[in-house]
Amino acid sequence: GDSTADTQAAAGGNSGTDSAGGTGSAGSVASGGAGGVGDPPAVGGVVAGGGGGGSGYIRINTTSGTAALSGTLSPAAGTACVSQGKIGG
Repeated sequence: GDSTADTQAAAGGNSGTDSAGGTGSAGSVASGGAGGVGDPPAVGGVVAGGGGGGSGYIRINTTSGTAALSGTLSPAAGTACVSQGKIGG
């Protein structure tokens, strides 16, 4: 599924099937979900769904080293994927 401008994870492909793709990361969940177990293919083996996409990284630099964060961040503030730092000297 496509990403959205909120903290809802993108849906994995072929939802409701054994080999569905995993959901994407969003909000406070930095890792995408696992893919489904798999449907048996026409010729031997098992084909599993692919995992969902992981989050990116947000770095906020200010002259003081901190900022009052508001609004929607995905990944969410407070996760290891969001950090703040000081600019310059």
